[in-house]
Amino acid sequence: MAEFNLASIFAGHLNIEADQANLIVLRHWLRALGHEVRLHAVYRDEQLANLESFDFVLVGHGVESAWHQIDNLQPQFQQHISHAISTGTSGLLVASAWDRYVKSISRPFAQGERKSLFASGSIEPDSTEQVFGYVNTATISPVISVEGDFLLTQLHGPIFAKNSWLTMAVINRMLTKRALQPIRSISDHESLVKIAELEAKAIAANEYANEPLL
Repeated sequence: MAEFNLASIFAGHLNIEADQANLIVLRHWLRALGHEVRLHAVYRDEQLANLESFDFVLVGHGVESAWHQIDNLQPQFQQHISHAISTGTSGLLVASAWDRYVKSISRPFAQGERKSLFASGSIEPDSTEQVFGYVNTATISPVISVEGDFLLTQLHGPIFAKNSWLTMAVINRMLTKRALQPIRSISDHESLVKIAELEAKAIAANEYANEPLL
């Protein structure tokens, strides 16, 4: 048994689409595997400067006024995120958090017509492993991408509650970093199997665009 520490940065500001539920899902999985989990609300400078001490870091989606408050409270916010990514910290940037990261490192950033729809996408080109969720963005980018050990997604809300294969990949990465045995199957964990079954029903009940938002 191990103790895992999951961090949410400015959780009260960055949760307009229930993004914080991603950490609840990760906690449920880790507890089902017999591990202890602690959730941390991160907003102080000393915490932000030491993000690599956490097993997973979440930066949710927020409205412009929320980001303005964060920038006033923590002017070095984006530098801390960039440092965490460069040091191999595991985490997730959602929607506007991804957009702001891209801008902060002076990477080309394009916007077009706003799209509001259910969508799917893959991390690897032509992969059969598709993530599914809801998109509401004017940013021209893929549905999901990877930077270092961070996932970057335009999908709102708890992506880990809708995509068990992705959750397993994230959990296995966390376990491997701790030199713990990764999961080969969830068949021995009744609650995890039930989640996967509910996901499959939800996806089958919705029509969605099976293409990246490029």
